[in-house]
Amino acid sequence: MKITDFECVLFDLDGTLIDNAPHVTRCYQKSMVSLGYTEPAYQFVYDLQGISFEDTCRALGVEEERIPEFGEIFWVHMASFDEAPTVFPHVRETMEFLKNEGIKMGIVTSNYASIAETALKLVDLHHYFSAFIGSDVCKKTKPNPDPILACLKLLDHDDLDSVLYIGDSESDVKAMANTGIKGFWVIEDDHYERRINAELSEILRNNSIPRYEYLTDVLEHHT
Repeated sequence: MKITDFECVLFDLDGTLIDNAPHVTRCYQKSMVSLGYTEPAYQFVYDLQGISFEDTCRALGVEEERIPEFGEIFWVHMASFDEAPTVFPHVRETMEFLKNEGIKMGIVTSNYASIAETALKLVDLHHYFSAFIGSDVCKKTKPNPDPILACLKLLDHDDLDSVLYIGDSESDVKAMANTGIKGFWVIEDDHYERRINAELSEILRNNSIPRYEYLTDVLEHHT
C-alpha cells in the first residue's frame, strides 16, 4: 500500500514526531516530589514511557486515590517547557510531502491537546495539522478508539478505509486495531526491542501492521 492511497493520516506525537521524553520524565519526577514522594531515578521513569498515565503512576508507587491529585500537578508541569522538544529526523520532509499531496493530518495523543499544540508551535510543525485530540479533549484514551474517531470528526472525515495512523507505542498499535484502520508502528528511539512482546506481535501480525525504525522508512517503502 502507498501512503498516497490515503486521504487522511493521523499521528501520535511524543516518540513519533518529537522526542519529548526528557521533559515528560522530569515532570513525573517533579510531581512525585511535589506530593511528598521520594524522587524516582531518571532512568526508571524514562523506561516507563509508552504506557498509560495511570499505569505510570501505579508503577511509581502512587496510591490509587491520589492519582487524580497527581494528575493535576503533573499537567501543570507538562505545560511549562524548559526548552523545545527535539524533532526526529525526516519528520519535516514527511509533513511537507503529505501537505503537498493534499492529505489531511491530525494529532491523536495521550498528552493534553493544548500541550501538544504548544510543543508543535515550539518546533514550527503546528501548521501542518488541522485537528488535535488529547486526554483533555476526549475522556477515553488510546487504545480505546474514541480519540481517533474524535479526531476524524474534527477533520470531517468518516471513511475509515482511507485513514492511516502512525504511532510508536503499544497503545497506538492497539488503537489502530481497535478502530479497524491501517497503521504503521514507527520506533524512533532506543526502546525498540523492549516494546515487542507476544501480545503485541500477535496484534501486528493479525492486523498486517508493519513496523519501522524511522519515519523516513515509511516514505521509502510506501511511496
